[in-house]
Amino acid sequence: MHLASTRPGQRPPAHRPHARRWYLAALFADAVGNGLWTPLALIFFTRAQHIPLDVTGAALTAGGLIGLLTGPLAGTLVDRWGALPLVQLSNVLRGAVFLVYPLITSVGQLIALAAVLAACERLFWTANTPALEQVVGKDGLLPVLATQNMLRTAGWMTGAGLAAVLSAALLQHPGRLHLIAWLNGATFLAAALLMLGVRVPRRTGAPAASRPAPKATGPAWRRTLADRPFLLLCLTQLAFALMTDSLTVMLPLVALDVLHGPSWLPAAALITSSVALLLAQKQAVRRFGGHGSALRPLRLACLVFAVAFLLLAPAGRLTPGWAVPVVLGAAVAGAVADALFAPVMTVLANAAAPEEYKGRYSATFQLAWGAAAVLAPAVGAFLLTAGNAVLWLTLVALGAATAALTALVPRRGEGDTPA
Repeated sequence: MHLASTRPGQRPPAHRPHARRWYLAALFADAVGNGLWTPLALIFFTRAQHIPLDVTGAALTAGGLIGLLTGPLAGTLVDRWGALPLVQLSNVLRGAVFLVYPLITSVGQLIALAAVLAACERLFWTANTPALEQVVGKDGLLPVLATQNMLRTAGWMTGAGLAAVLSAALLQHPGRLHLIAWLNGATFLAAALLMLGVRVPRRTGAPAASRPAPKATGPAWRRTLADRPFLLLCLTQLAFALMTDSLTVMLPLVALDVLHGPSWLPAAALITSSVALLLAQKQAVRRFGGHGSALRPLRLACLVFAVAFLLLAPAGRLTPGWAVPVVLGAAVAGAVADALFAPVMTVLANAAAPEEYKGRYSATFQLAWGAAAVLAPAVGAFLLTAGNAVLWLTLVALGAATAALTALVPRRGEGDTPA
């Protein structure tokens, strides 16, 4: 189970450097909009659209679950039409949703638009890795995925900074919050325009649109779901995603309610985590991106996650003076673990997919991320009610189980042929 066909320290050749730059620029624009929107999203719906908070939360959750169910359709569409056109389509549709958000007047409209947005997110993430492979080639995929993560983090921080600057003026006049939705919509449309610069040669053979596409319940999906080694890889990804999402969701709550830290600590933890990810991502690829077993970074990620969880396990017995070092230490450890596992798992999933079923395999793999995002808040809250130590020691046990699972994931990776 190897990661690349380039030697350690050797830079993979740029497959199509101009296309790569345009694609990454589009990802950065997308991330700036997300950073601008996320901190003010609930405030937008409650103050600008006058929808009660509990209703807003339920509507967004319902829409997100509906969108999650469209993953198989997204995979079929990617195999039918190709990855790059559907990345572009997802950008345009997401931009349109945010331009329409200020016009909603009912809960039903909010659920419908949230479902469309979530479906477009599924479509984007299903198409993203196959599209990047078209742009940079297999040997360049791991480094560009790491660069993508770094750019998205930097873009998100840029957008969040803009939100902080704008919020003081916007919150005084709730109607002005519509500007946030319009700006986020504009970033998606800007990403769509930047994607026009991504030009890749057509593949040999029949165009994707001319090939017959089996239905989501047809033989292609049966083959995907019968690939047990790949499903084991997806299960491993679900475990990793549960660890990282649980830490992200529960850390602010533990910082304030268990450790009784200062009110600025959750924001400081987010910034610290983002900076740590930016610094760790390139080092992780440089260290593990050559010939070498994927087991090493994956098992190291489990170990680093365990460090983060064990730092937080005794939080209920610590004095408030420990809050800052414990929370920031856990945030840094979580970011390092994320830098170690996320690009590697994505490369392994992409390499496991037959060429004609890249979309379906990607959709199945991305469902692990989506399922973890849905499960983490509920599981984390349930475990925390049983006790702070119960929450974090359960995650330590999950990390140990995940480390064992990594030995069973498919032994093929970027640059390898199936075993």
